Amino acid sequence: MAEHPPEDPERRSTGPIPDEQTNRDVELKARMIVAIEFVPLANVENKFESLQDTTLNKLEPIFNYFEDTYVGRPRHRNGRCNPMFPYSM
Repeated sequence: MAEHPPEDPERRSTGPIPDEQTNRDVELKARMIVAIEFVPLANVENKFESLQDTTLNKLEPIFNYFEDTYVGRPRHRNGRCNPMFPYSM
């Protein structure tokens, strides 16, 4: 039985495998959560919501913590509840 030659790194597919891409996406979104610190105060809620809408489920616990602590949970009607630490500090 013939042995297969070792895989040539030059012949591998150029794209990352799906798990690697998912990990990169999670890492990027996590960094974006931290970057909200640099968003102008008037845009924080809007940017947080748009980032949250495009994020993977793996980061949901982090978003929940950030929302409770810094942004505030949405109310059933309008606005948001007061966060533990307002972003206007």
